[in-house]
Amino acid sequence: MKTPGKVRIRSIQDALKAARAAPAMLPADAKLLGPHNNGRGLPGYYIDRRFSCHDCGRSEVWTAEQQKWWTEICHRSIDSEAVLCRRCRQTRREAFRQRSADHPGSNLLGEQRDQLRALCEKSPTPEALATVEVALQSKWWGLRVIAIQTLGRWGGPDQIRQLEAFVNAGQLCAQECRWECRGKDALKVSRASGSRAACWTHVAADAAIKALQLQALSTGL
Repeated sequence: MKTPGKVRIRSIQDALKAARAAPAMLPADAKLLGPHNNGRGLPGYYIDRRFSCHDCGRSEVWTAEQQKWWTEICHRSIDSEAVLCRRCRQTRREAFRQRSADHPGSNLLGEQRDQLRALCEKSPTPEALATVEVALQSKWWGLRVIAIQTLGRWGGPDQIRQLEAFVNAGQLCAQECRWECRGKDALKVSRASGSRAACWTHVAADAAIKALQLQALSTGL
């Protein structure tokens, strides 16, 4: 026969086991998510999500804490899904590093992107400012957007004026064209001819607006 003391210990152990098995939940910060997701369908919280690895098929949990870091710190889409387990991610990274070491310059875009993101955490020196200006003229729009984000992270008077100039240019262009958005691609449609073309001015204005919003949040304005 079980004594009352042993029954209580068993109940506590069962409760602790159930608590560990239950998926974790963390509240979402709408202020951080809004500028990068257009305020559409923002989650109220994150919850642990189980998935199968695309490479090895192993079952793993994308934790609520990892999701919060991914969307609110890295500013990635709230629609993101985990596809690789930790082991396979490490394997791919190591293979990528090895290819880059064997073929210097083969990942030029990635190297320039990482360089710009590193500048966000530093003060805007003349060399850093020159790097951003070069990136703003890049043929890769994604690199230009990161350069605009870097201006917002610095947040100095000169950078704010530069961001506002992007916004004003977008507003001026919008008066002459009407916009249609297809996912991440911005298209402008000429009122006169109806011709369509991808428009950097609109993309830059949108990126500048988001950068200004985040800068205002970080300074509490």
